[in-house]
Amino acid sequence: MKKVNEVEQETSANAAGADGQPVKKKKRRGKKKKKIAVNVTNGAAPEQTKKKKKKRGKKRARTNSAGETVDGVQAAGGQVGTDTQVNSPEAKGKKLKKSDDNENTSEPVEAVGKKLKVNDEDAPVEGKGKKKLKVNKEDTPVEGKGKKKGKNVNNETRPMENKGKKRELEEVGDEGEPVDVKDTENDEDGKTTVKKKKMNSGKKEKVDMPAANSETKEMENENDGKVVWEKKLKKKKKKLMQNQVGTNNTAGDEVQDPKGAEEDEPPEGDVGTPAQKKKKKKKKKKKPTPGAVNLNTAYSDLSNKNEIKRHWTEDGEPLKKDNGLEIIKKPFTCGYLPGFLENADILKSIAEELKDIPPLKKNNDLYKFTQTPDLKSSDKPHISSLRDFLYGDFRKWLTDVTGIPLNETVDMGSSTYKHTDVLLCHDDELEGRRIAYILYLVPSWEASDGGTLDLFNTDKNGQPKNIVRSLVPQWNTFAFFEVSPISFHQVAEVLSKDKTRLSINGWFHGPPIDRPPKYKDPPRPFLYPKHVEEDVLYSWINPAYLEESTQKTIRKKFGTDSEIELESFLTEEKYEALSTALKDQGLKWKRTGPADKNSYQVLTNKQPEVLKECLSVLQSEAMFLILSQLTGLSLHKLAPPDSDPDSDEEDEKKEPNPRLRARVGRWGHGSYTLIRDSDAEEQESALDATLFVCVSDKWTEDLGGYNSYISKDEDAELLSVLPRSNCFALVYRDAETLKFTKHINAGVLDLEEEDRHYFDINCKYYE
Repeated sequence: MKKVNEVEQETSANAAGADGQPVKKKKRRGKKKKKIAVNVTNGAAPEQTKKKKKKRGKKRARTNSAGETVDGVQAAGGQVGTDTQVNSPEAKGKKLKKSDDNENTSEPVEAVGKKLKVNDEDAPVEGKGKKKLKVNKEDTPVEGKGKKKGKNVNNETRPMENKGKKRELEEVGDEGEPVDVKDTENDEDGKTTVKKKKMNSGKKEKVDMPAANSETKEMENENDGKVVWEKKLKKKKKKLMQNQVGTNNTAGDEVQDPKGAEEDEPPEGDVGTPAQKKKKKKKKKKKPTPGAVNLNTAYSDLSNKNEIKRHWTEDGEPLKKDNGLEIIKKPFTCGYLPGFLENADILKSIAEELKDIPPLKKNNDLYKFTQTPDLKSSDKPHISSLRDFLYGDFRKWLTDVTGIPLNETVDMGSSTYKHTDVLLCHDDELEGRRIAYILYLVPSWEASDGGTLDLFNTDKNGQPKNIVRSLVPQWNTFAFFEVSPISFHQVAEVLSKDKTRLSINGWFHGPPIDRPPKYKDPPRPFLYPKHVEEDVLYSWINPAYLEESTQKTIRKKFGTDSEIELESFLTEEKYEALSTALKDQGLKWKRTGPADKNSYQVLTNKQPEVLKECLSVLQSEAMFLILSQLTGLSLHKLAPPDSDPDSDEEDEKKEPNPRLRARVGRWGHGSYTLIRDSDAEEQESALDATLFVCVSDKWTEDLGGYNSYISKDEDAELLSVLPRSNCFALVYRDAETLKFTKHINAGVLDLEEEDRHYFDINCKYYE
């Protein structure tokens, strides 16, 4: 016979060395950036000249005021700095044009975030609101009042002071002689001039600024290897920075925005001053250092620990203390420890870290919630600290208290339950699981918010019967119990629309224990075809489904899909009578069970006459024949031959043995059925026929209550059937196809009272 067609299911799962040796950095490749060279004229605004980036030459050595190479700074042969500068002739292999007096070769020009003036000897002059340095007759630099010598040295070996302090400039000439800058003077034309000295040379010369500027520009144009960099200026904090700069600002100076300079870092791979290198280094995000995870002294204290141990034993009595501590003995032994961790604030950090872990949506017959993967490999610091605590010290504590020899295998995950999320009745039994635990990270919580940990007692067959205890989740509370054949529990549906039930949960493992075989419910008895009067049949069945042409069309579709929904199956008159009878307030309904298999309502008193008549029609021999004509199944001896028999089988024609099982159910908030692949009724192929009655037009799939058919081995949903009034849904399934009715959630409580329930009559027809 044909099976239900498989349907795809959407899935619900560092560069200088420490010894100061030069380190060669790689040349940055990629998009060329515009460089800006700054020429300073007499008090005028700086002229900006765009320069193309050229191939870099060798780096020149950095020296101090004594002409010695400075440790930690790149020596000749390295890469030039990122400051606006001109490479030395030695570095480039080219001669640079000298100034008019031919006293000096060009020296690098500083232009990183500062505009520098240049004299005829081409020495950079600080002109950015900074006081000029003086030299005495022996050409020894004289420090400015109240200034400290710079600690950092840039690529031109000029000490510079950072962080808003005025800085001093020193340079090294071509012969390695330190050169310093004297204070500025104004000439007859009001032009600003500077005095520059080669130290130990005894030679003085006063030079006009414009000439130096002209020479600088010409040299810059001839130097093919010059790398120019000027930091962008920002004016947002101009007023603030004017208070930080010196009082000797010249007319053409502008205020540098330190924030802007920091944002405009040189390109990666360029070499700047040590100060720039420090800024340029990518700051590593520091991981927060988690606090120690310790068990509350109310539980770690030896006397308290021994008290808990005494009450945990089989012959111990229940324990309840004023702080909320409980050792529950019935329906099974369970511990409830409020204020579990001494430093509860770590749970806030854990909750934040959990937000960075991609969640996995879980949704099947048993549950609907969101879960993280196993946290055993998580590198989050606070989660790791908690994991180490649970896997180590606390596991030893549990072993001492429970007497169970727990091994090093521990499962740890996180579950998030929101509005309508639920985990239905189950016992947690799985090979190796010995103790289940839940650590709550919830906000202020009440029983009315749902999400309680419900504990079931069991009947004489060891099946869950009733909820006898419900534990309300509380912040920093730890619940745990031994996994056993009777440890039936559930997470009740979350009813709050604005609270989230967050927890860390899992299992401690140990040696397996012997378990008794599972109890199997006996199958319901079969019903066999019976006779009904022809006029009764015609009064119930829509005549359209009795026409041969209609039956032929339906049979063809069913042969392809193995399922079909027959709308308006009952005549309007009979359907209305049946609806009225089922909604009668005099009928008594009782919830079925056991809770690990199903939960819906069935009638407990006498059936209404109209319901009896409807059931007799569905059981009639005529109905078996009609269903054979609609589906092609051999449900009657007069059934049409199978139009698509198995080609590899030449079985003798089997004599039909038509029979059925039937039940009437009332479905509302909290109703469900779970997969029961071991039950006898699920082992035979059958035509699953469901007639839906009194279903509100407002009923949607997200409310639950739909029938889902899945593949036994793959858990892949093949088909879902949403309830609709007066619709007769036919689905053929074999022993490899399982069925469940999805839990009806609290969403139905938003509907009108009369729309919160529906009824169904389910019949399983066997060939």
